[in-house]
Amino acid sequence: MLTVVQPFREPRFPSVILAIALWLFSLASSAQDVEALSHGVVKIESVASDGLKRTGAGFVVRLEGEVAYILTAYHVVKGDKNPAVTFFGRQRNPVRSEVIENESDLDVSLVVVRGRASIPVSTRSIALAQSDDFRPLETVVTIGFPAFLGDWAPSDLKVGIKMGRLVTFSGAIAEGNSGGPVIRQSVVVAMTTTVGGNAGQGIRATFLRGLASGWKVALDDSGGAPVVTDPYPPGKEFEDCSGCPRMVVVPGGSFVMGSPSDEPDRSADEGPQRTVQVKKFALGRTEVTRGEFRRFVRDTGRSVSGCYEYDGKEWKLNAGKNWETPGYEQTDDHPAVCVSWEDTQAYAQWLSKRSGETYRLASEAEWEYAVRAGSRGVRYWGNGEADTCRFANIADQAGKRKYNWGDGPVGCDDGYANTAPVGSYRSNDFGLYDMLGNVWEWTEDCWNESYREAPTSGQAWTSGDCSRRVVRGGSWVNNPQFSRSASRVYGVTAFRIDYLGFRVARTLP
Repeated sequence: MLTVVQPFREPRFPSVILAIALWLFSLASSAQDVEALSHGVVKIESVASDGLKRTGAGFVVRLEGEVAYILTAYHVVKGDKNPAVTFFGRQRNPVRSEVIENESDLDVSLVVVRGRASIPVSTRSIALAQSDDFRPLETVVTIGFPAFLGDWAPSDLKVGIKMGRLVTFSGAIAEGNSGGPVIRQSVVVAMTTTVGGNAGQGIRATFLRGLASGWKVALDDSGGAPVVTDPYPPGKEFEDCSGCPRMVVVPGGSFVMGSPSDEPDRSADEGPQRTVQVKKFALGRTEVTRGEFRRFVRDTGRSVSGCYEYDGKEWKLNAGKNWETPGYEQTDDHPAVCVSWEDTQAYAQWLSKRSGETYRLASEAEWEYAVRAGSRGVRYWGNGEADTCRFANIADQAGKRKYNWGDGPVGCDDGYANTAPVGSYRSNDFGLYDMLGNVWEWTEDCWNESYREAPTSGQAWTSGDCSRRVVRGGSWVNNPQFSRSASRVYGVTAFRIDYLGFRVARTLP
């Protein structure tokens, strides 16, 4: 069974160096939480116009809405207006920043990162000291990126002397520490500017406060969490990267999963009903489109060929058909079809690596919770079929004309005999489109013939027949009995057919 690989989020120190660094840190700085402080320290990499590359540190002094304000040394970003910034909470994915203020004489710059998708939810600010009450020979700590210690490495320093706006210190420090914070009792007392050998100097926090005031930056004097305490409120739409699927935050809650015994067209595998608790998560606003899937295929070179196509009478395997040529006309805003469960796992892994977030398929419980969106009826728009063509693309009169189907299709006509562009119909109350109809959608769960002993936590059921996976939602080829919120079927993991696609889910912090 293929599984989604969660992006590595922990500090990437060599293990021995990490142990030594943390041991040294703990000896003199037990009152300071190095990991919590590290969430306020960023790695900055710049490339000047002459090609000179520099690596240094910076630290977050304010989080306001979807903007992080970062102080660093001017010489670290000199000649690069948009240096790369890497946050502790997303170490594999640097983002572009903007240098908005410089004070070259003091060797201080102000950098901003914009966009909630670029700022990990774990990011915090670190307060600047309001007085210079530290003393010579007092032990302080800095966090930075010296080559001999690694990334986000803590180093103990001894305070030297104060000279005007500067303070000197000694200890294990190198160029990768430039722009980083010098911290005492979890508060920044200086910013490192000059290093050499086992000594350095920095701008005292009281002078940094004056610069910030002149730049009209309201400092987070208490430090800590962002001003926006919940970056993912229910209903919020977002994209984690350019070309990433648009996601919708689905609120957590409980619901009754499955269908009652008297629901028309129900199947025995839709019960027994039970109450399931679902945590907040994000789900694709629509199914993954052909255009989005194309980026994945081009980036990975994955072979995705061979698909069952409909010839008007039956489905036959055609080795020459695939997601790009399913046997009927599509554009890039149509849902990707001819996609196996194994293909979806590869796509989720690729998207996770590209975005730095954890993408996956929804569990079956999450999927049904999302399709219902608080409704309890047969479908999220009601129990009848009269409004079907306003909400879903299923077998209708357009398909009947093309394929000469019998009496099964609904009586309305949406103009699409096969797939329709995603988002063409009305959404449900969670703002999700095409949850019923258009194409069947893979879920993460292994197939089981009923819900007996199924999890009630909302997590995927990963035992049972895992060579077959649960498929949900109905499609353009199905009669109304399959366009029900509780309807469920299965597919073999390697199976590709021209009415089967997927949408992605994302784990939220």
